[in-house]
Amino acid sequence: MSRLSINYRRAIAADAANIHALSQTAYAKFVERIGRLPQPLTVDYGDVVLNSETWIAEDDNGRLVGVLVLKPADDHQLIWSVAVATELQRSGIGRRLLALAEREVVARRLKLGVVGGERPLPRLHDLLFERAPPRGVALLPPRAPPV
Repeated sequence: MSRLSINYRRAIAADAANIHALSQTAYAKFVERIGRLPQPLTVDYGDVVLNSETWIAEDDNGRLVGVLVLKPADDHQLIWSVAVATELQRSGIGRRLLALAEREVVARRLKLGVVGGERPLPRLHDLLFERAPPRGVALLPPRAPPV
């Protein structure tokens, strides 16, 4: 299978409904597993696009295939959500969105954090990227998700 060509751009308000729909399907399988709606299923994506750094991944036909939401915090960017179209999950799009997050953070000399998770972020980074974080990237440990 050839690697899907992906184009990235910052989301705009007009993307909110499509981001909501993709997130609903991408996160649906986690509801039963965690016993509640994950936070990305409870928000107004119009507000998310307005108040967060939201990136969308589109294929060459302009179809939304993934979303990355980074939320600003004091001295870092928090990876708040990574969602991939269900039919394309495990195709590497999520990994590519995380690489985009890393590039954006490095360019601004910030730190990168995640909500929740069981592994310290450097170990998660090693698993996702099969290498250590680049020099100059300060990674934060996972923090508990808001209740």
